[in-house]
Amino acid sequence: MAVCRAFRLPHSAFLAWPTVDQDKAVAYERWLAGVCAGCGTRAEDWDPDRGGHRYAYTAEVMTCAGCAVRDDLRHQLAESEDERGGQYIRLVPKGVGR
Repeated sequence: MAVCRAFRLPHSAFLAWPTVDQDKAVAYERWLAGVCAGCGTRAEDWDPDRGGHRYAYTAEVMTCAGCAVRDDLRHQLAESEDERGGQYIRLVPKGVGR
């Protein structure tokens, strides 16, 4: 059912897929389930007994320009009297009407 949810299709449609495609989709969903939602790594990446290494990754600071613009506006709203419940911030390409 996780595959059906991910692909937004009825179970009957999934069952119509070739068996090899079903197997691949299920295996991929199982693989994704083992990925940490917080950092994107897998437990075996860090476990030498499972082929990983204690220092498999190093942390680095990354900046997304879009997130920076959105967060700047969020901070401005928090400091102003314009902040109301239900507001959210989205990025809209320049030149695109609302």
